[in-house]
Amino acid sequence: MRLRSSRLSLIMAAGAWAWLMVGLGHALLLAGAWEGGAAQAAASAPCTVSGFVLSDTTWSPTVCDPYIVSGSNLVVSTGVTLTVLSGTTIKFDSQLALSVQGTLIARGTSANPITFTSNLTVPTAGDWGYLYFTNTSADATFDVLGNYVGGSVLQYAQVEYAGGAAITRNAAVRIDAAAPYMDHNVVQDNLSYGLWSWNGAAPLMTYNVIQRNKGGVSAGSGSVVMYNQILSNTANADGGGVYVTGNVVVAYNTIAGNTASNDGGGLYLRGPGPVSNNVIVDNTAAGNGGGIFVRNGSKPPITQNDIYGNVASLGAALYNDNSPTGPALNAQYNYWGTTDPLEIENAVYHFIDDSALGLVDYNPFADGLVNVPPPAVITVWLPLIQHNYVNYFAGPWEVEENDAYTEANGPLRSGTAYLGYPDDAKDYFSVYLSQPGQLVIDRTPDSGAGGGVQMLLFYESTSDLRAVAQVAPYHIDYTGPAGWYYIYLYTASDYSPTSVYTLTVIYP
Repeated sequence: MRLRSSRLSLIMAAGAWAWLMVGLGHALLLAGAWEGGAAQAAASAPCTVSGFVLSDTTWSPTVCDPYIVSGSNLVVSTGVTLTVLSGTTIKFDSQLALSVQGTLIARGTSANPITFTSNLTVPTAGDWGYLYFTNTSADATFDVLGNYVGGSVLQYAQVEYAGGAAITRNAAVRIDAAAPYMDHNVVQDNLSYGLWSWNGAAPLMTYNVIQRNKGGVSAGSGSVVMYNQILSNTANADGGGVYVTGNVVVAYNTIAGNTASNDGGGLYLRGPGPVSNNVIVDNTAAGNGGGIFVRNGSKPPITQNDIYGNVASLGAALYNDNSPTGPALNAQYNYWGTTDPLEIENAVYHFIDDSALGLVDYNPFADGLVNVPPPAVITVWLPLIQHNYVNYFAGPWEVEENDAYTEANGPLRSGTAYLGYPDDAKDYFSVYLSQPGQLVIDRTPDSGAGGGVQMLLFYESTSDLRAVAQVAPYHIDYTGPAGWYYIYLYTASDYSPTSVYTLTVIYP
Protein backbone atom coordinates (compact mmCIF):
# COMPACT_ATOMS: atom_id res chain seq x y z
CA MET A 1 0.00 0.00 0.00
CA ARG A 2 1.29 3.47 -0.87
CA LEU A 3 2.02 5.59 2.21
CA ARG A 4 0.46 9.02 2.08
CA SER A 5 1.17 11.99 4.37
CA SER A 6 -1.72 13.87 5.90
CA ARG A 7 -3.07 16.40 3.42
CA LEU A 8 -3.94 18.72 6.32
CA SER A 9 -0.36 18.71 7.64
CA LEU A 10 0.96 19.49 4.17
CA ILE A 11 -1.40 22.43 3.81
CA MET A 12 -0.37 23.74 7.21
CA ALA A 13 3.31 23.36 6.35
CA ALA A 14 2.78 25.11 3.03
CA GLY A 15 0.99 27.98 4.71
CA ALA A 16 3.73 28.42 7.30
CA TRP A 17 6.47 28.48 4.67
CA ALA A 18 4.53 30.84 2.43
CA TRP A 19 4.00 33.24 5.36
CA LEU A 20 7.76 33.14 6.06
CA MET A 21 8.46 33.98 2.42
CA VAL A 22 6.19 37.01 2.64
CA GLY A 23 8.14 38.18 5.65
CA LEU A 24 11.30 37.92 3.56
CA GLY A 25 9.86 40.02 0.78
CA HIS A 26 8.65 37.28 -1.57
CA ALA A 27 5.06 38.44 -1.77
CA LEU A 28 4.63 37.14 -5.31
CA LEU A 29 4.68 33.57 -4.03
CA LEU A 30 1.70 34.01 -1.69
CA ALA A 31 -0.12 36.03 -4.30
CA GLY A 32 -0.01 33.05 -6.64
CA ALA A 33 2.08 34.98 -9.18
CA TRP A 34 4.77 32.32 -9.61
CA GLU A 35 3.93 31.76 -13.24
CA GLY A 36 3.35 35.43 -13.86
CA GLY A 37 6.65 36.32 -12.25
CA ALA A 38 8.51 33.96 -14.57
CA ALA A 39 6.64 35.31 -17.58
CA GLN A 40 7.72 38.85 -16.74
CA ALA A 41 11.36 37.90 -17.30
CA ALA A 42 12.84 38.59 -20.69
CA ALA A 43 12.42 35.74 -23.16
CA SER A 44 15.26 33.24 -22.89
CA ALA A 45 16.81 35.18 -19.99
CA PRO A 46 17.64 33.43 -16.70
CA CYS A 47 14.91 33.17 -14.06
CA THR A 48 15.32 32.54 -10.34
CA VAL A 49 12.80 30.18 -8.72
CA SER A 50 12.36 28.88 -5.15
CA GLY A 51 9.78 27.92 -2.53
CA PHE A 52 6.40 26.40 -3.42
CA VAL A 53 4.84 25.96 -6.84
CA LEU A 54 1.23 26.61 -5.79
CA SER A 55 -0.59 26.39 -9.13
CA ASP A 56 -0.22 24.46 -12.37
CA THR A 57 2.83 25.86 -14.12
CA THR A 58 4.73 25.27 -17.37
CA TRP A 59 8.43 25.94 -17.82
CA SER A 60 9.86 26.48 -21.29
CA PRO A 61 13.27 27.52 -22.64
CA THR A 62 11.50 30.21 -24.65
CA VAL A 63 10.45 31.85 -21.37
CA CYS A 64 13.49 31.31 -19.14
CA ASP A 65 16.90 29.96 -20.01
CA PRO A 66 17.92 28.67 -17.56
CA TYR A 67 15.64 28.35 -14.54
CA ILE A 68 17.87 28.71 -11.47
CA VAL A 69 16.79 27.21 -8.13
CA SER A 70 18.32 29.67 -5.68
CA GLY A 71 17.77 30.85 -2.12
CA SER A 72 15.70 27.87 -0.99
CA ASN A 73 14.54 24.47 -2.13
CA LEU A 74 11.73 24.05 -4.64
CA VAL A 75 8.50 22.14 -3.88
CA VAL A 76 5.76 21.14 -6.33
CA SER A 77 2.77 21.20 -3.97
CA THR A 78 0.26 18.39 -3.59
CA GLY A 79 -2.37 18.57 -6.32
CA VAL A 80 -0.23 20.86 -8.49
CA THR A 81 1.44 19.98 -11.81
CA LEU A 82 4.76 21.39 -12.96
CA THR A 83 5.25 20.73 -16.68
CA VAL A 84 8.77 21.12 -18.04
CA LEU A 85 9.05 21.34 -21.83
CA SER A 86 11.83 19.85 -23.95
CA GLY A 87 15.06 21.82 -24.09
CA THR A 88 14.54 23.41 -20.67
CA THR A 89 17.59 23.73 -18.41
CA ILE A 90 17.17 23.83 -14.62
CA LYS A 91 20.22 24.74 -12.54
CA PHE A 92 20.56 24.38 -8.78
CA ASP A 93 22.60 26.39 -6.32
CA SER A 94 24.65 24.54 -3.72
CA GLN A 95 22.83 21.62 -2.02
CA LEU A 96 19.35 22.72 -3.15
CA ALA A 97 16.76 20.18 -4.24
CA LEU A 98 13.40 19.73 -5.99
CA SER A 99 10.68 17.89 -4.07
CA VAL A 100 7.65 16.63 -6.00
CA GLN A 101 4.58 16.32 -3.76
CA GLY A 102 2.21 16.77 -6.69
CA THR A 103 3.00 15.96 -10.34
CA LEU A 104 6.15 16.54 -12.37
CA ILE A 105 5.78 16.12 -16.13
CA ALA A 106 9.27 16.57 -17.59
CA ARG A 107 9.33 15.12 -21.10
CA GLY A 108 12.18 16.04 -23.39
CA THR A 109 13.16 14.44 -26.69
CA SER A 110 16.28 12.62 -27.83
CA ALA A 111 17.29 15.69 -29.83
CA ASN A 112 16.23 18.23 -27.21
CA PRO A 113 16.46 16.78 -23.69
CA ILE A 114 15.72 18.50 -20.40
CA THR A 115 18.72 19.19 -18.15
CA PHE A 116 18.92 19.23 -14.35
CA THR A 117 22.40 20.41 -13.40
CA SER A 118 24.69 22.52 -11.23
CA ASN A 119 24.65 26.31 -11.35
CA LEU A 120 28.43 26.48 -11.01
CA THR A 121 30.55 27.50 -13.99
CA VAL A 122 32.82 24.51 -13.44
CA PRO A 123 30.44 21.83 -12.07
CA THR A 124 31.51 18.80 -10.05
CA ALA A 125 29.71 15.84 -8.51
CA GLY A 126 27.74 16.81 -5.40
CA ASP A 127 27.19 20.48 -6.27
CA TRP A 128 23.45 20.25 -5.59
CA GLY A 129 20.95 18.00 -3.86
CA TYR A 130 18.45 15.79 -5.68
CA LEU A 131 15.10 15.28 -7.37
CA TYR A 132 12.67 13.76 -4.87
CA PHE A 133 9.36 12.04 -5.67
CA THR A 134 7.54 11.90 -2.32
CA ASN A 135 4.83 9.47 -1.27
CA THR A 136 2.15 12.04 -2.21
CA SER A 137 3.42 12.53 -5.77
CA ALA A 138 1.12 11.41 -8.57
CA ASP A 139 1.90 7.93 -9.86
CA ALA A 140 2.44 7.44 -13.59
CA THR A 141 -0.47 5.82 -15.40
CA PHE A 142 -0.51 3.81 -18.63
CA ASP A 143 -3.08 2.62 -21.14
CA VAL A 144 -3.73 -1.03 -22.00
CA LEU A 145 -0.87 -0.96 -24.53
CA GLY A 146 1.59 0.28 -21.95
CA ASN A 147 1.79 3.86 -23.24
CA TYR A 148 2.24 6.63 -20.68
CA VAL A 149 -0.93 8.69 -20.25
CA GLY A 150 -0.48 10.68 -17.04
CA GLY A 151 1.15 11.22 -13.66
CA SER A 152 4.77 11.97 -12.84
CA VAL A 153 7.30 11.28 -15.57
CA LEU A 154 10.95 12.04 -16.22
CA GLN A 155 11.75 11.27 -19.84
CA TYR A 156 14.67 12.24 -22.06
CA ALA A 157 16.26 14.24 -19.27
CA GLN A 158 19.81 14.58 -18.03
CA VAL A 159 20.47 14.67 -14.28
CA GLU A 160 24.08 15.45 -13.36
CA TYR A 161 26.38 16.74 -10.58
CA ALA A 162 23.79 16.09 -7.83
CA GLY A 163 24.03 13.94 -4.71
CA GLY A 164 25.66 16.41 -2.35
CA ALA A 165 22.99 16.36 0.36
CA ALA A 166 23.75 14.89 3.80
CA ILE A 167 20.74 12.58 3.88
CA THR A 168 19.95 8.89 4.20
CA ARG A 169 19.17 7.09 0.93
CA ASN A 170 21.09 9.76 -0.91
CA ALA A 171 20.67 9.71 -4.69
CA ALA A 172 20.36 12.05 -7.63
CA VAL A 173 16.77 10.81 -8.09
CA ARG A 174 15.02 9.68 -4.88
CA ILE A 175 11.69 7.83 -4.96
CA ASP A 176 9.80 7.25 -1.69
CA ALA A 177 6.64 5.10 -1.95
CA ALA A 178 5.97 6.67 -5.35
CA ALA A 179 5.69 5.34 -8.90
CA PRO A 180 7.01 7.80 -11.48
CA TYR A 181 7.93 6.75 -15.01
CA MET A 182 11.70 7.05 -15.56
CA ASP A 183 12.47 6.63 -19.25
CA HIS A 184 15.38 7.42 -21.61
CA ASN A 185 17.22 9.57 -19.07
CA VAL A 186 20.95 10.07 -18.56
CA VAL A 187 21.86 10.13 -14.85
CA GLN A 188 25.58 10.74 -14.53
CA ASP A 189 28.47 12.17 -12.51
CA ASN A 190 26.56 12.36 -9.22
CA LEU A 191 28.11 12.05 -5.75
CA SER A 192 25.58 9.41 -4.74
CA TYR A 193 23.51 6.63 -6.29
CA GLY A 194 21.93 7.51 -9.58
CA LEU A 195 18.44 6.34 -8.54
CA TRP A 196 17.12 5.04 -5.22
CA SER A 197 13.59 3.72 -4.63
CA TRP A 198 12.25 2.49 -1.28
CA ASN A 199 9.23 2.12 0.99
CA GLY A 200 7.12 0.21 -1.53
CA ALA A 201 7.98 2.55 -4.41
CA ALA A 202 7.06 1.09 -7.80
CA PRO A 203 8.82 3.17 -10.47
CA LEU A 204 9.15 1.88 -14.01
CA MET A 205 12.80 2.50 -15.00
CA THR A 206 13.43 1.88 -18.70
CA TYR A 207 16.07 2.83 -21.28
CA ASN A 208 18.10 5.00 -18.90
CA VAL A 209 21.86 5.48 -19.00
CA ILE A 210 23.15 5.53 -15.42
CA GLN A 211 26.88 6.09 -15.38
CA ARG A 212 29.81 7.38 -13.32
CA ASN A 213 27.83 7.79 -10.09
CA LYS A 214 28.70 6.68 -6.55
CA GLY A 215 26.51 3.65 -7.05
CA GLY A 216 24.12 2.93 -9.91
CA VAL A 217 20.59 1.92 -8.84
CA SER A 218 19.27 0.96 -5.41
CA ALA A 219 15.89 -0.59 -6.18
CA GLY A 220 13.28 -1.46 -3.56
CA SER A 221 10.46 -3.97 -3.83
CA GLY A 222 8.01 -3.10 -6.61
CA SER A 223 10.56 -1.45 -8.91
CA VAL A 224 11.05 -2.52 -12.52
CA VAL A 225 14.55 -2.06 -13.94
CA MET A 226 14.60 -2.92 -17.66
CA TYR A 227 16.54 -2.00 -20.81
CA ASN A 228 18.96 0.30 -18.98
CA GLN A 229 22.70 0.81 -19.40
CA ILE A 230 24.26 0.87 -15.93
CA LEU A 231 27.92 1.70 -16.45
CA SER A 232 31.10 2.60 -14.55
CA ASN A 233 29.43 3.35 -11.23
CA THR A 234 31.47 3.00 -8.02
CA ALA A 235 29.69 2.18 -4.74
CA ASN A 236 31.41 2.57 -1.39
CA ALA A 237 29.44 -0.44 -0.15
CA ASP A 238 27.63 -3.40 -1.75
CA GLY A 239 26.17 -3.36 -5.25
CA GLY A 240 28.20 -1.22 -7.61
CA GLY A 241 25.72 -1.40 -10.48
CA VAL A 242 22.39 -2.47 -8.96
CA TYR A 243 21.46 -3.10 -5.31
CA VAL A 244 18.15 -4.96 -5.04
CA THR A 245 15.98 -5.13 -1.92
CA GLY A 246 12.76 -7.12 -2.28
CA ASN A 247 10.79 -8.21 -5.33
CA VAL A 248 12.39 -6.27 -8.20
CA VAL A 249 12.44 -7.15 -11.91
CA VAL A 250 15.93 -6.74 -13.41
CA ALA A 251 15.90 -7.61 -17.11
CA TYR A 252 17.46 -6.69 -20.47
CA ASN A 253 20.01 -4.32 -18.92
CA THR A 254 23.68 -3.83 -19.72
CA ILE A 255 25.50 -3.76 -16.35
CA ALA A 256 29.16 -3.16 -17.12
CA GLY A 257 32.30 -1.70 -15.59
CA ASN A 258 30.83 -1.11 -12.11
CA THR A 259 32.76 -1.44 -8.85
CA ALA A 260 31.73 -2.23 -5.26
CA SER A 261 34.02 -1.73 -2.28
CA ASN A 262 32.41 -4.80 -0.71
CA ASP A 263 30.21 -7.45 -2.40
CA GLY A 264 28.36 -7.50 -5.71
CA GLY A 265 30.30 -5.54 -8.30
CA GLY A 266 27.50 -5.77 -10.84
CA LEU A 267 24.47 -6.76 -8.74
CA TYR A 268 23.76 -7.34 -5.06
CA LEU A 269 20.51 -9.27 -4.70
CA ARG A 270 18.30 -9.36 -1.60
CA GLY A 271 14.98 -10.52 -3.00
CA PRO A 272 13.09 -13.05 -5.13
CA GLY A 273 12.63 -11.01 -8.31
CA PRO A 274 13.85 -12.44 -11.65
CA VAL A 275 17.22 -11.47 -13.12
CA SER A 276 17.13 -12.31 -16.82
CA ASN A 277 18.53 -11.36 -20.22
CA ASN A 278 21.10 -8.95 -18.81
CA VAL A 279 24.66 -8.41 -20.03
CA ILE A 280 26.76 -8.42 -16.83
CA VAL A 281 30.41 -7.88 -17.76
CA ASP A 282 33.65 -6.34 -16.47
CA ASN A 283 32.36 -5.53 -12.98
CA THR A 284 34.60 -5.69 -9.91
CA ALA A 285 33.97 -6.40 -6.22
CA ALA A 286 36.64 -5.87 -3.59
CA GLY A 287 34.76 -8.55 -1.65
CA ASN A 288 32.80 -11.40 -3.22
CA GLY A 289 30.61 -11.77 -6.29
CA GLY A 290 32.18 -9.75 -9.06
CA GLY A 291 29.18 -10.16 -11.35
CA ILE A 292 26.44 -11.09 -8.88
CA PHE A 293 26.25 -11.54 -5.10
CA VAL A 294 23.12 -13.33 -3.81
CA ARG A 295 22.39 -12.55 -0.16
CA ASN A 296 21.41 -15.34 2.23
CA GLY A 297 17.63 -15.86 2.20
CA SER A 298 17.23 -14.78 -1.43
CA LYS A 299 16.83 -17.19 -4.31
CA PRO A 300 15.91 -15.18 -7.40
CA PRO A 301 15.92 -17.02 -10.73
CA ILE A 302 19.05 -15.86 -12.60
CA THR A 303 18.60 -17.03 -16.19
CA GLN A 304 19.58 -16.21 -19.77
CA ASN A 305 22.20 -13.63 -18.82
CA ASP A 306 25.71 -13.12 -20.18
CA ILE A 307 28.02 -13.09 -17.14
CA TYR A 308 31.73 -12.89 -17.88
CA GLY A 309 34.87 -10.82 -17.38
CA ASN A 310 33.98 -9.96 -13.77
CA VAL A 311 36.49 -9.89 -10.89
CA ALA A 312 36.16 -10.63 -7.15
CA SER A 313 37.99 -12.26 -4.26
CA LEU A 314 35.59 -15.21 -4.42
CA GLY A 315 32.98 -15.93 -7.08
CA ALA A 316 34.12 -13.83 -10.00
CA ALA A 317 30.83 -14.48 -11.80
CA LEU A 318 28.47 -15.35 -8.92
CA TYR A 319 28.64 -15.83 -5.16
CA ASN A 320 25.74 -17.65 -3.48
CA ASP A 321 25.48 -16.58 0.16
CA ASN A 322 22.45 -18.82 0.86
CA SER A 323 22.59 -21.60 3.40
CA PRO A 324 22.83 -25.20 2.14
CA THR A 325 19.21 -25.98 3.13
CA GLY A 326 16.42 -25.97 0.57
CA PRO A 327 16.57 -26.03 -3.23
CA ALA A 328 19.55 -24.88 -5.25
CA LEU A 329 19.74 -21.39 -6.71
CA ASN A 330 18.47 -21.50 -10.29
CA ALA A 331 21.18 -20.04 -12.56
CA GLN A 332 20.48 -22.03 -15.72
CA TYR A 333 20.85 -21.02 -19.37
CA ASN A 334 23.40 -18.28 -18.70
CA TYR A 335 26.54 -17.77 -20.76
CA TRP A 336 29.60 -17.64 -18.51
CA GLY A 337 32.19 -16.65 -21.11
CA THR A 338 33.19 -20.26 -21.67
CA THR A 339 31.77 -23.69 -22.43
CA ASP A 340 34.26 -25.46 -20.16
CA PRO A 341 32.34 -26.73 -17.08
CA LEU A 342 35.47 -26.53 -14.95
CA GLU A 343 36.00 -22.86 -15.80
CA ILE A 344 32.34 -22.13 -15.02
CA GLU A 345 32.67 -23.91 -11.70
CA ASN A 346 35.74 -21.83 -10.87
CA ALA A 347 33.76 -18.62 -11.53
CA VAL A 348 30.82 -19.65 -9.30
CA TYR A 349 31.34 -19.83 -5.53
CA HIS A 350 28.81 -22.04 -3.73
CA PHE A 351 28.35 -25.33 -1.84
CA ILE A 352 31.03 -27.08 -3.92
CA ASP A 353 33.56 -24.63 -2.48
CA ASP A 354 32.13 -24.11 1.02
CA SER A 355 29.76 -26.48 2.83
CA ALA A 356 28.16 -23.52 4.65
CA LEU A 357 26.82 -22.15 1.38
CA GLY A 358 23.94 -23.15 -0.88
CA LEU A 359 24.27 -24.93 -4.20
CA VAL A 360 24.03 -23.14 -7.56
CA ASP A 361 22.42 -25.04 -10.43
CA TYR A 362 24.06 -23.60 -13.54
CA ASN A 363 23.52 -26.60 -15.80
CA PRO A 364 22.41 -26.46 -18.59
CA PHE A 365 24.36 -23.38 -19.62
CA ALA A 366 24.44 -21.48 -22.91
CA ASP A 367 27.24 -22.27 -25.33
CA GLY A 368 27.47 -18.72 -26.66
CA LEU A 369 26.26 -15.18 -26.07
CA VAL A 370 22.59 -15.10 -25.14
CA ASN A 371 22.09 -11.36 -25.55
CA VAL A 372 23.43 -8.65 -27.81
CA PRO A 373 26.85 -7.75 -26.35
CA PRO A 374 27.61 -4.24 -25.08
CA PRO A 375 28.52 -1.80 -27.84
CA ALA A 376 32.17 -0.81 -28.16
CA VAL A 377 31.17 2.82 -27.62
CA ILE A 378 28.30 3.48 -25.21
CA THR A 379 25.74 5.73 -26.86
CA VAL A 380 23.85 8.40 -24.97
CA TRP A 381 20.38 6.98 -25.55
CA LEU A 382 19.84 3.30 -24.98
CA PRO A 383 18.97 1.18 -28.03
CA LEU A 384 16.01 -1.16 -27.76
CA ILE A 385 16.60 -4.85 -28.41
CA GLN A 386 13.98 -7.29 -27.16
CA HIS A 387 14.92 -10.77 -28.32
CA ASN A 388 18.11 -12.69 -27.57
CA TYR A 389 20.09 -12.28 -30.76
CA VAL A 390 23.85 -12.13 -31.20
CA ASN A 391 24.82 -8.99 -33.14
CA TYR A 392 22.13 -9.36 -35.82
CA PHE A 393 18.78 -11.15 -35.97
CA ALA A 394 19.60 -14.42 -37.73
CA GLY A 395 16.13 -15.05 -39.18
CA PRO A 396 15.02 -15.85 -41.74
CA TRP A 397 11.61 -16.21 -40.07
CA GLU A 398 10.22 -13.58 -37.72
CA VAL A 399 9.92 -14.58 -34.06
CA GLU A 400 6.80 -13.91 -31.99
CA GLU A 401 5.88 -11.96 -30.01
CA ASN A 402 6.75 -8.98 -32.14
CA ASP A 403 3.42 -7.19 -32.04
CA ALA A 404 4.83 -4.00 -30.49
CA TYR A 405 7.99 -1.99 -31.04
CA THR A 406 9.20 -3.12 -27.61
CA GLU A 407 9.12 -6.68 -29.02
CA ALA A 408 10.77 -5.85 -32.34
CA ASN A 409 12.77 -8.51 -34.14
CA GLY A 410 16.22 -7.19 -34.81
CA PRO A 411 18.58 -5.68 -35.43
CA LEU A 412 18.21 -6.64 -39.09
CA ARG A 413 21.24 -7.15 -41.30
CA SER A 414 21.42 -5.04 -44.45
CA GLY A 415 20.40 -6.94 -47.59
CA THR A 416 19.12 -10.03 -45.76
CA ALA A 417 15.66 -11.30 -46.72
CA TYR A 418 13.46 -11.90 -43.64
CA LEU A 419 10.24 -13.89 -43.87
CA GLY A 420 6.93 -13.14 -42.19
CA TYR A 421 4.04 -15.43 -41.40
CA PRO A 422 0.94 -14.99 -43.55
CA ASP A 423 -1.58 -14.84 -40.69
CA ASP A 424 -0.12 -11.99 -38.60
CA ALA A 425 -2.04 -8.78 -38.03
CA LYS A 426 1.14 -6.82 -37.34
CA ASP A 427 4.90 -7.28 -37.04
CA TYR A 428 7.75 -5.04 -35.84
CA PHE A 429 11.40 -5.10 -36.88
CA SER A 430 14.33 -2.91 -35.82
CA VAL A 431 17.33 -1.49 -37.69
CA TYR A 432 20.27 0.44 -36.28
CA LEU A 433 22.15 3.14 -38.21
CA SER A 434 25.54 3.86 -36.66
CA GLN A 435 25.69 7.11 -38.65
CA PRO A 436 23.25 9.19 -40.71
CA GLY A 437 22.27 7.33 -43.84
CA GLN A 438 19.66 5.97 -46.22
CA LEU A 439 17.19 3.19 -45.47
CA VAL A 440 15.62 1.39 -48.45
CA ILE A 441 12.83 -0.91 -47.30
CA ASP A 442 10.81 -3.31 -49.44
CA ARG A 443 8.04 -5.72 -48.60
CA THR A 444 7.05 -8.28 -51.24
CA PRO A 445 4.97 -9.74 -52.75
CA ASP A 446 2.40 -7.06 -53.44
CA SER A 447 -0.35 -9.43 -54.51
CA GLY A 448 -2.95 -10.89 -52.21
CA ALA A 449 -2.93 -8.07 -49.69
CA GLY A 450 -6.05 -6.68 -48.13
CA GLY A 451 -6.89 -3.01 -48.45
CA GLY A 452 -5.52 -2.09 -45.01
CA VAL A 453 -1.96 -3.30 -45.51
CA GLN A 454 0.71 -0.67 -44.83
CA MET A 455 4.34 -0.30 -43.85
CA LEU A 456 5.43 2.41 -41.38
CA LEU A 457 8.88 3.59 -40.34
CA PHE A 458 9.44 5.04 -36.84
CA TYR A 459 12.54 6.65 -35.34
CA GLU A 460 13.54 5.69 -31.76
CA SER A 461 9.90 4.97 -30.75
CA THR A 462 6.39 4.83 -32.19
CA SER A 463 5.88 8.46 -31.20
CA ASP A 464 8.08 9.61 -34.11
CA LEU A 465 6.69 8.46 -37.48
CA ARG A 466 9.08 9.14 -40.39
CA ALA A 467 7.63 7.39 -43.47
CA VAL A 468 4.55 5.44 -44.63
CA ALA A 469 3.84 3.10 -47.55
CA GLN A 470 0.11 2.35 -47.78
CA VAL A 471 -0.24 1.06 -51.32
CA ALA A 472 1.65 -1.42 -53.45
CA PRO A 473 4.53 -1.56 -54.10
CA TYR A 474 5.31 -1.33 -50.39
CA HIS A 475 8.55 0.62 -50.61
CA ILE A 476 10.19 3.24 -48.36
CA ASP A 477 13.29 5.22 -49.26
CA TYR A 478 14.26 7.41 -46.32
CA THR A 479 17.43 9.25 -45.29
CA GLY A 480 17.72 10.13 -41.62
CA PRO A 481 19.94 10.51 -38.57
CA ALA A 482 21.84 7.78 -36.75
CA GLY A 483 19.89 5.72 -34.25
CA TRP A 484 17.27 3.00 -33.96
CA TYR A 485 14.46 2.64 -36.49
CA TYR A 486 11.36 0.47 -36.17
CA ILE A 487 9.51 -0.98 -39.16
CA TYR A 488 5.86 -1.76 -38.56
CA LEU A 489 4.06 -4.05 -41.01
CA TYR A 490 0.31 -3.83 -40.51
CA THR A 491 -2.01 -6.37 -42.07
CA ALA A 492 -5.77 -5.83 -42.23
CA SER A 493 -8.07 -8.53 -40.92
CA ASP A 494 -8.96 -9.56 -44.48
CA TYR A 495 -5.31 -10.08 -45.45
CA SER A 496 -5.08 -13.45 -47.21
CA PRO A 497 -1.83 -13.71 -49.16
CA THR A 498 -0.99 -16.57 -51.44
CA SER A 499 2.53 -16.67 -50.01
CA VAL A 500 4.45 -15.32 -47.04
CA TYR A 501 5.88 -11.83 -47.23
CA THR A 502 9.55 -10.98 -47.52
CA LEU A 503 11.09 -7.91 -45.85
CA THR A 504 14.42 -6.55 -47.03
CA VAL A 505 16.23 -3.47 -45.69
CA ILE A 506 19.33 -1.99 -47.31
CA TYR A 507 21.42 0.58 -45.43
CA PRO A 508 25.10 1.64 -45.19
